[in-house]
Amino acid sequence: MGRRLTRKERIQRKELKNLLRKIRKTKKYLKWKRRCLKRDVKSYPDLPKGVQVHHKTELSRLVIKNKIRSVKDAIRCAELWETHLGITLKRGEHFIFTKLRRYKYLTRGFIVLLKDWMEECKIDHLDANKKSKGKGI
Repeated sequence: MGRRLTRKERIQRKELKNLLRKIRKTKKYLKWKRRCLKRDVKSYPDLPKGVQVHHKTELSRLVIKNKIRSVKDAIRCAELWETHLGITLKRGEHFIFTKLRRYKYLTRGFIVLLKDWMEECKIDHLDANKKSKGKGI
């Protein structure tokens, strides 16, 4: 269990959360998201159910690193809108990925095992027109 946040830290966290919410509603963010989807999904306008776009480096970390304080600062920051920093995932994969990022103790062996498993299970699940044959584990 971690330490309790001070009142100032709670206020800062709430402000950051509100800023991220506003950034995600901008036209620029939606264009970035669309570009990532066009790049990764072969059947682009016809999207499969549950497809989400994720920043490889967390959006909050990018905001803190670039000292972004407002939506205008975010729009001016080129690093936020680079398409190669985005990846398209299914809803469940996105959930697992974000939970693993928060987990403190991941060994290199586990990461290698996970990468090998992902390479072995390469299925194009992002193509809405393709019928996938479920691979049991």
